[in-house]
Amino acid sequence: AEMQVTLAPTQGEVYVLMENLWQPLTEELKLEAGMRIKTLDGQASIILGDDGVVRLDANTIVQLLDASDRLEPASELVPTLKLFLGRLWVQGLVPSHLRGITVSTSDDSVTVNEGSVSISSDEETVTVEVFDRRARVARGDEEAVLVSGERMQLRENSVLMTKKIPEARFGEEWVEDNLGRDAVHRQEIAQLQQEKLAARAGILPTSTLYPVKRAAEAMDVFLTFGEEARIQKKLQYADQRLTEAAALIKEGETDAVSVSLEEYRTTLIALATGSGDGTLAQFLLQQAVVETTAEISAALPGDAGYALKKVVLETSTTLSNDVVPEGDVQGGLLLDTLAALTQAVEEGKVSGLQQTWEELQPQLALLSESGSTLSPAVRKETMAALGELATTLAEQSVEGKTADLDPTLLTAVSAYLPSEESGPPTLSESDVMGIVAGIKERIFVYHLQQPRINQFLRELAALQGLPDQGRILRRLYFVLPEGPENFPERVQQEMIRLQWQKAAER
Repeated sequence: AEMQVTLAPTQGEVYVLMENLWQPLTEELKLEAGMRIKTLDGQASIILGDDGVVRLDANTIVQLLDASDRLEPASELVPTLKLFLGRLWVQGLVPSHLRGITVSTSDDSVTVNEGSVSISSDEETVTVEVFDRRARVARGDEEAVLVSGERMQLRENSVLMTKKIPEARFGEEWVEDNLGRDAVHRQEIAQLQQEKLAARAGILPTSTLYPVKRAAEAMDVFLTFGEEARIQKKLQYADQRLTEAAALIKEGETDAVSVSLEEYRTTLIALATGSGDGTLAQFLLQQAVVETTAEISAALPGDAGYALKKVVLETSTTLSNDVVPEGDVQGGLLLDTLAALTQAVEEGKVSGLQQTWEELQPQLALLSESGSTLSPAVRKETMAALGELATTLAEQSVEGKTADLDPTLLTAVSAYLPSEESGPPTLSESDVMGIVAGIKERIFVYHLQQPRINQFLRELAALQGLPDQGRILRRLYFVLPEGPENFPERVQQEMIRLQWQKAAER
């Protein structure tokens, strides 16, 4: 199904290619698949319904490739945008088990479900930087997951290498401005999703007419013939319980919310268990749950509608692991809580940290369990989120804003502080040798001494900040031949410089 995709100019000159002519944009425009957008000195936002937003920087050219709603599994890879040149920012609000927002470049694609990612492209290099949650980078059969604080520079025939984002980068205007806008946009979408559900509620349990509504529902189900039609009716009325809960939350009737949510849960479980091995019931349940999770994806702990999201996700795991994988649910709820905690600590709100941290312990234990259902990508993202929380809390502690907290809690959280010696997971030996072989090949494309040296220096610059930099240099020392360029000696000098740098940092 098509969804509403809107282009909104925010400043400066923005153009849209329509009927083979670049036409200036002065107001919001509904985009259709195939349209191209160009910013000169301006900036613009592409709003992908409630799935997310793409913000275009100046001197950027993109094309909208897909304007359909995202209800397919995450394994489906359908490019949303094509980035030809320039820089854009993607904020995704799509559940991790559904198809994400994919930006394609000449050779690669970047997929964002939930997170904030900066992507830039020039004639030679595509740079991907993740500033919240995670993104998936794909090139042919190769794939890599980047989490918050990681970046990747992609060149033709290059290996997928992960580096840390320099700390100073987080303070730049492009990053600070977009992260601030992301927080506001997410809250607006979460509120909008909750209000959309509430608008469908009709008569509420607090009304004297509610028994009449329920009697009419029961009669409607009784008079419905055919298995599929009957299941559809029951799912429709289960959805009514969810919309009633949303409306009750909006009206402040919190006592009645839990009753509606429990009835929603028990209705779906009854349909799942009472249908035996019926594939039809399972299919209809899966379809209903997928649509519902997409409708409430933006909420975080502290938002009015988060209770709805939590119940829907937890219920989905009891139906079938094919609907929403249990590991995705557990990891998603944990990441939601960590994101809300980090935001609260940033704002100086640490009063409820102790209780929330204690409640998280069973979920945190999943990180070390060998038989855990958490996927490697979710584990990696969770460790990055814990590191971000620990760093934020340490900064608040230095400023004296955590004096009322239990020292034991501070010690427990500080255990997740990122180690300066560590970094992203190291490359395998075959990956390292592949990088080394690629460097050698690119150097000896040239036949003259000076161009070879220039390429060698460019390759060294590209290795800066890579956790495996020392391993790659050691392999290069033995692989690069002697000659007028003195490559082994130059590599040895770089190894010495790197050792002194690490010693100075310590």
